[in-house]
Amino acid sequence: MNTLPPHNDVSPINPVVDVSSLSKSYGTLVALDNVSFSVSPGQVFCLVGPNGAGKTTLIDCILGLKSPNNGSIKIFGYSIEDDSHRKKCLSSIGVQFQQDSMYEDIQVEEALHLYATMYQAPIDIQELMSLFRIEHLRKKSYKTLSGGEQRKLLIAITLVGDPKLVFLDEPTSNLDPHARKELWHILGDLRKRGLTIFLSTHNMEEAQEQSDIICLIDSGKIIAQGNIESLLEKFQLEFKFAVGTEDDLIYLNELPNVTQVVKDSTHTLVYGRGDSFVESISGTLQSKGISKYSVGPANLEDLFLLSTKKPES
Repeated sequence: MNTLPPHNDVSPINPVVDVSSLSKSYGTLVALDNVSFSVSPGQVFCLVGPNGAGKTTLIDCILGLKSPNNGSIKIFGYSIEDDSHRKKCLSSIGVQFQQDSMYEDIQVEEALHLYATMYQAPIDIQELMSLFRIEHLRKKSYKTLSGGEQRKLLIAITLVGDPKLVFLDEPTSNLDPHARKELWHILGDLRKRGLTIFLSTHNMEEAQEQSDIICLIDSGKIIAQGNIESLLEKFQLEFKFAVGTEDDLIYLNELPNVTQVVKDSTHTLVYGRGDSFVESISGTLQSKGISKYSVGPANLEDLFLLSTKKPES
């Protein structure tokens, strides 16, 4: 696979993105509530949260598309409230377009050339098409592309300006497993050149595998952030078995190193860590005649479901 030339611009600023005490309201609706975080050079920073959590509003504020009520935002060390600084920042940022924003009849090569004209030093179009393996599609119109091909083109457009920071929203949507792996290989090579990735996704497996820092937001508030190991520290293992009685749940909560017990209509999940946790839960279940249960590592989806509000039906 071809590789792109190294960046020839200034060294990355640490942090690349710095958000401090950010709040945004629409009348009585609080969309963002005192949000703070930072993104370091070369990181994959992943924003996850349910629909309506405030992800889109947060990204719009960072990009200067919406004005917060309070707080500050710096990109590459510059405040985006200053028009001259904002213009300088945006010239080094790539933002992934959504499918419905693309002109249907534009051809692949035409689209890349069009967006390349918006930058002073764009990446070579041929190099980009080769990198994403879409050279054979150069004369095909956007509307004739498959969903996966459209996604490849949109991400190629995101990178055409040779950005130092990109915002990707569900980048692997419509991609099959091979294409998904290939995309992250490309992004991995670009990270070695200093690219920083701000990722928003509902794919918990992808977020867990690809992210350096995960930021979980719900109802406008950040409820957890850090690397996956630190986030899952209290949820290292889970026992899953057929639903028990309320008395069972009370007793399980009192066992050593149990961090959380959750019951739905069909199963009970017991979270905890350490050898004493495994031994005490196993012994308890066997004493109650429960022999069918599973044990496995907790993951980001568990944290997401346990930490965020269940949507109203």
